[in-house]
Amino acid sequence: MSDGGECLASTLVCMTVLKKWHVGSTLIEKGLKFIHGNAELLLSRNKRGNSPRWIAIILPGMIDLARAVGLEIIFPESTESAIVDLFRNRQRILEREKLVDRNQYYPLLSYLEALPPTYKISNETILKHVDGDGSLFQSPSATASAYLSTGHKACLAYLQSLASNCASNGSK
Repeated sequence: MSDGGECLASTLVCMTVLKKWHVGSTLIEKGLKFIHGNAELLLSRNKRGNSPRWIAIILPGMIDLARAVGLEIIFPESTESAIVDLFRNRQRILEREKLVDRNQYYPLLSYLEALPPTYKISNETILKHVDGDGSLFQSPSATASAYLSTGHKACLAYLQSLASNCASNGSK
């Protein structure tokens, strides 16, 4: 069950990492071409604020991250209104919802990696919600952000255990 926003977000995060590490300029160019060539089709389902909640949070967050490392993301003109709608929808969500709401299946804090820098979250709040296994809501990306923010060793142990499991599964 893949959504167009998921493809765009994944492409953006990969390009952001490559840019931040100063490697893969040809892959970044391929990513930019992919976005430019496919954004209209991939965003067509997400027009006029009808995007799923997670896309409205994640995709603008990945666009912000990409721009923060100096990637010049230019979406086709035909997608401008869809992108603006996503950012507006995210803002409404951030204004309306609590950081952690027991009634919300995926609380805002579970999207820690995609929340805007202006959305201040204390390390104490993050650590209060780290699970016994060291994860933040069982999300590797949110846990990685929690670790980068807090330096909490349990978060690192959780991430290392995931990497170890992937490595051992890949060798079979």
